[in-house]
Amino acid sequence: EELKLWDQSVISGLRCLVLGVGGLGSTISMDLCRLGVKEVVIVDLDVVDEHNLNRQILYGKEHVNKPKVEAALQQIQFHNVRSDETKIFHRFYDVLKNWDRTVQLVKESDVIFNTIDWGDYFDYVICKVAEKYSKPLILGGTEPFYGHTISYFLQGTRSEDVKYSDCHELEPSKLARVREHVGHDDSKWDELTDISFLPKD
Repeated sequence: EELKLWDQSVISGLRCLVLGVGGLGSTISMDLCRLGVKEVVIVDLDVVDEHNLNRQILYGKEHVNKPKVEAALQQIQFHNVRSDETKIFHRFYDVLKNWDRTVQLVKESDVIFNTIDWGDYFDYVICKVAEKYSKPLILGGTEPFYGHTISYFLQGTRSEDVKYSDCHELEPSKLARVREHVGHDDSKWDELTDISFLPKD
């Protein structure tokens, strides 16, 4: 709150959707709680694996084989410094197979954090839906072949803001096959109920 031009009232009113609570998503969820946002919704279908423990800081040995969202919900309470104001919700389901549920969460959120490691074509679709509903989206990932360097992309809500398709080169033939599912109309991705056909890469 001591930062120049900081407005805590803006932060305190945000409903944040975090897709994936692995290495980046668990840290983002923790940080959002410490910032004092209004609501954090965490979504993941994965369970904690032993190999996660070196970098997914919300989890310990006692959480191995437990759903990440349940372990995260338990552990994140320690970081919820404004627990009287910040509410945390968890959803244990497959984001792609239950796409209609995900779209509904997007509609209800103010900011979306996508840290699901499915690939470029899922990232493309979630960015198109966020763009349709004028929701800022932050895409985060790692580059394992470069020492787990964190990369991120911010898609803004204004028409002049950079969009995912402006700076990511997707294979044209593969993108065309993906877009056939919505009749090549990117405004219709929110009408589907299952997008598990998207190629994983």
